Amino acid sequence: MRGISPRKALAGLILAAAAMAAAPRPAWALHGTWNQYGGGSARTHETDGLRGLALYRRWGEVLPAAVHSPAAISGGRLFVGCDDGRVYALDLDTGVRCWEFAPENGARVRSGPAVAEGVVVAAAANGFVYGLDESSGEERWRFRAGLSVTSSVGISGKQAFVAAYDGRVCAVSLARGELSWDFVIPGDFIAGSPAVGGGRVYVAALGTGEGGGTVYVLDETTGAVQWKTPLQGWLGNTAAFAGDRVVVAATGFKTGGLYALDSKTGAILWGPVRGASNQWSSPAVSADTVYAGNTGWLYAVDPGTGALKWRWKAPVASRRSGGRVSQYEALVRTQVISGDRLDISSYFEIPGPDEIHVISSETGEDLWSNEIPWRAGSGLSVENGNVIIGGTGGEIEAWSPVDLIMNGKGVQFQDIGPVLLEGRTWVPCRAMFEAAGFTVGWDSATRTVSCVAGGSSIVMTAGSPVALINGAEVVLDAPLRIMSDRVMAQPRAIVKALGGSIEWDPVKYNVFVRLE
Repeated sequence: MRGISPRKALAGLILAAAAMAAAPRPAWALHGTWNQYGGGSARTHETDGLRGLALYRRWGEVLPAAVHSPAAISGGRLFVGCDDGRVYALDLDTGVRCWEFAPENGARVRSGPAVAEGVVVAAAANGFVYGLDESSGEERWRFRAGLSVTSSVGISGKQAFVAAYDGRVCAVSLARGELSWDFVIPGDFIAGSPAVGGGRVYVAALGTGEGGGTVYVLDETTGAVQWKTPLQGWLGNTAAFAGDRVVVAATGFKTGGLYALDSKTGAILWGPVRGASNQWSSPAVSADTVYAGNTGWLYAVDPGTGALKWRWKAPVASRRSGGRVSQYEALVRTQVISGDRLDISSYFEIPGPDEIHVISSETGEDLWSNEIPWRAGSGLSVENGNVIIGGTGGEIEAWSPVDLIMNGKGVQFQDIGPVLLEGRTWVPCRAMFEAAGFTVGWDSATRTVSCVAGGSSIVMTAGSPVALINGAEVVLDAPLRIMSDRVMAQPRAIVKALGGSIEWDPVKYNVFVRLE
């Protein structure tokens, strides 16, 4: 297991004293689930499924070939395509393989699957789309969408939406895979995934000429073109639907940039934002901010005006060749938005170190980061605190926070939660003991924590290896420590001295405490 690196053990957990209030979530954002790329058909990459700022590698599995697209998650399983020509279902808690499905001819599966209504919809490089039984992986139906499909599948209502690379957009029924409608973009290609919202399907055509790509908007029910807007730069990314606007990232050192279009008319509301040019990842959108990553930077811009709010600097790696040292900037993949935080994976076009980061969505301040010991191949998928990432060597891993379960109920932390350091779990004193029914006080002059509940009392001083529990001295596993303005304790000796029990679940990374 990889915990917080020594370099970032404490400094990487720089948090505000109180958590920032999360902005109200609009109706077009899907929360708490990640059943398809972008967290939902709108492709906003916003979720309620994250918690705990410090993440730890909970399990890892290695598939036979590279994983290029984020996993879809449903029913305690994750579903992912692989370059070996298979779709895999893995247990979300353990990473154990549940089933696998192989399309004909071993066609690579670089498209991100989507799952709903008990059906996993996956597309392959042979141009076929497959409807698989979510429980068993058995094929229910298949449909030929085009010459090849590399973009991720979208699901809205009872239909799946697929964009083939040769320019064909299809809507098929989830139940039988029957074609509802199709539309062919003449003389162009589609690399990004379709986004769905407001009764419309938004598809970005790559752009084969010098003029750039075009955003096409189709009626969700009929496939009829409602509007199309040409833009400068190549449109190889996925658009994000955000209510009254669609956000699109164009690629190109001189012609690329970030745009916002009116979702009903296609009129350009603002853009291009040139600071976010050369974009190789799709934008992420919340109610009050648009996030766009490129080589070296992540930009946060105002969704109403496109004005820059802040920017975050990605890691830099140095390589020596002879007497010359060259520096390389990391590329920033599409981030996941969850209230006051962003989760990001960064990667280099040279060998690592690739990383996972948690930063403040309000300021861009670093909150936590850790290195990935292999090359990241996919963006992030999230659900119930789990962060899933795939690698170019077939790696697929789950990173999760440590959860404290007090008397059968999960404890909510204001900012910093349990932290693993040097193989030991540190828990915020106030949150833990208040959850057990204690009244907790803090004397800043003496750096002393006092907890009282009925006839029980606990007195602990930061730096001291001894606590007074019900008037008796108890040797702690370690002295209290101050982390990010929070008093942290190793709870085992305290809980046992109070007559309680404490257990560690190495599968789910849960600490179970019972104090009656």
